[in-house]
Amino acid sequence: MLRTWICIILFILFLIEGALTPWLPLKWNEGLHITPHFTFIIILYTCFYVQRSFAIIIAFLIGFFYDIIYSNQLFGLYAFCLGFIVYFISYMIKRSYLGFFTFTLVATLSLFLLDSMIYGIYYLFKLTEQSYIWVIAHQVLPSLFVNVLFSMMLYLPFRSLVVHISFKQKG
Repeated sequence: MLRTWICIILFILFLIEGALTPWLPLKWNEGLHITPHFTFIIILYTCFYVQRSFAIIIAFLIGFFYDIIYSNQLFGLYAFCLGFIVYFISYMIKRSYLGFFTFTLVATLSLFLLDSMIYGIYYLFKLTEQSYIWVIAHQVLPSLFVNVLFSMMLYLPFRSLVVHISFKQKG
């Protein structure tokens, strides 16, 4: 039941990300580009509060959907990056239930790693000409700010959903 709810939430957020992305290059500063990674944040929550193996599989599948629908230059990039980062983070941090500040730190590092890894692969294959410093200042940091705020707003609702459904299934 919990996995079903998580899949429904991920599907809805996947659609919301696709709807928000065209509007997020903000008009007040054309140099900034914000990329929402809301589904990735839910996958991180799933990794630490539900089940790691389920989160790794979902990360790969959501990344595959990103590649099919949004990415047109490198097929498999998001599937690889999302799956790898969730796998890496889940095995680096063995603790199941993280507190608010610890999870926020893990989410921040994971989001930074995701954007940096995607840039690095694009740079490796000569698909971008922008410097890493410019990408950090104009894409990674603004995206990180929005995504970490989303992560912080979702902490209590997601944990209460997991606890509520877990107790409902047990008794």
